[in-house]
Formats: sequence, structure tokens, C-alpha cells
Amino acid sequence: MEVLRSAPHLTIEKLAARFAQSSRRAECDRAAEIAVALGTSARKILTQKLHGAQPGEAVSAIGLLSRLDLPAMEAILLERIKSWGRPAPERRHCAARPGWLAGAKRAAVALLPV
Repeated sequence: MEVLRSAPHLTIEKLAARFAQSSRRAECDRAAEIAVALGTSARKILTQKLHGAQPGEAVSAIGLLSRLDLPAMEAILLERIKSWGRPAPERRHCAARPGWLAGAKRAAVALLPV
């Protein structure tokens, strides 16, 4: 564990990526356990990433942060999602469906636990 603590940013990046890509509950649980063991630095790194990174990078922090600090993740995500627009290729592709973005935002908010 000391080796993981010596490079917290890299460790959290790898844990968040593994958490996001895993389809097995046990792997997600293990990644969350390691993040919890890393302490407040893990929460801080993930919160900063979700708050300040580009949308494509920030979304990788959502899953793991939801296991560490759900209220913070919800607050930051709800604030950030207002400013996230669709990438240019999606705008062209979905131009015929004007309600697409509103529907996507409603779906994202509906997935958040109450």
C-alpha cells in the first residue's frame, strides 16, 4: 500500500479507469477499497478532476468518486453538466433531433440516487 501512496495521482487514475471499465462487481469493490485505503487524497484528486478537467477526462472520475463521496460527486456533476455541450460531431449527427441533449441530461439526472 505504501507504494500506491507514493504516487497518488497515478494510482487514482488507474483505479478510476479500472473501475469504469470493469463489468464485475468484485473488481469495482476492490478498486473502491483501495481508494478508501488511500484516504482523503483519493477523494481530493477525484473531486479536482471532476471539477476542473475537460469533460472527456472528468467523466472517468464519476464512478469511483460516487463510491467515496456521493454528495460531492452529485453536486459537482450537476453543476458541470449544465456547462457541458455536445461535441461537434454529435451536434451535426443529432441536429434532426432537437430534444436529444435535454433527454440525455434528464436521463443522467435520473440515474443519480435520491
